Amino acid sequence: MSNGRSREDSRGNGTLTKRNTVNHHGNLDQSISEDEMDRKIEQLNNDLDRARRKCEVYRTNLLSVLKDIEDHKQQLSLKVQVIRYNMKDCL
Repeated sequence: MSNGRSREDSRGNGTLTKRNTVNHHGNLDQSISEDEMDRKIEQLNNDLDRARRKCEVYRTNLLSVLKDIEDHKQQLSLKVQVIRYNMKDCL
């Protein structure tokens, strides 16, 4: 430990695999190897793709529900018009 910093380097085949340092705010910074970063990026991309597919399914379902609501509204509107017409005829 020097100047409030602790470093631990592990090297495999000349590439940095992990280093922990304490920054000036007391937080732990972690540097990871490129392979680990690539795996993390691929995992995040897969998560993003999965979320996009879910959103598309939700969007499709929402549009279907909204269409059903619009159809129901039109049916109710027609029924109200028929009732109003029949009431006028009775008077």
